Amino acid sequence: MGIFRYALIGGVCTVADLSLFLFLTKWLQLHYLAAGTVSFSLAVVLNYYLCINFLFTSGIRFTKSIELVSFFAISLTGLLIHHLFLYLSVERFDFDLLISKVIATAGVFFWNYLSRKLFVFKTT
Repeated sequence: MGIFRYALIGGVCTVADLSLFLFLTKWLQLHYLAAGTVSFSLAVVLNYYLCINFLFTSGIRFTKSIELVSFFAISLTGLLIHHLFLYLSVERFDFDLLISKVIATAGVFFWNYLSRKLFVFKTT
């Protein structure tokens, strides 16, 4: 059940991430990796809020401060994975920017869920 709720939360965060990414790259002409960093970061903050309110029990396994640092450390690793997928999709395989962003987002999905479930939160 947790993976399905996480997928729903992830869907909300993905819409926010993709929307901001497209705005930053298409309208503001920001480089795709910089835009990816900004949009991914916003999605991580939103994801944390939704996870602690609708999926995981916050503050059980660790203190809030350790939980927050752990969550964002995992997210930083996720950002590196995201950028690797994004870069390779755009530069190596010449995929469309939006397709590349979707591939990168999907590539990080399971890393984030499993890492947060196993190392940060206690599942409700």
